[in-house]
Amino acid sequence: MKSYTEKVTGIAPFAWRRFLVRAAFEEVFPRVRLEAGKVAGNWTSCACGSQSAKIERQTDGEPIDKLLRNIGSKFFYAVACGAWVTALRDLDQIEARAKLLIAPKKRNRPLRRTELHPLAG
Repeated sequence: MKSYTEKVTGIAPFAWRRFLVRAAFEEVFPRVRLEAGKVAGNWTSCACGSQSAKIERQTDGEPIDKLLRNIGSKFFYAVACGAWVTALRDLDQIEARAKLLIAPKKRNRPLRRTELHPLAG
């Protein structure tokens, strides 16, 4: 799966999970926290940008899906404040929502009689 970050910049996305797990257990220097906040504040490089390029987005990379956009905003604030465990929870939600958005769509039509029972006809 190619991420949106890779599609736009040609660079591998930031390893958010690895960073957040490490940050939750170790002291983070203020400069590193500030830099992480800058990366999280850009739709192309944030946790939403690290997801599939198949997700519909606006020209600046902001997801069209309102729920994903809201979770992404929460993620940014958590990272900017150094709330690493909260950011990890938000990352889990972002990844789960992204999977739903790129999953094949189910057909919304009634089943035909032959589909209900293969011998019906």
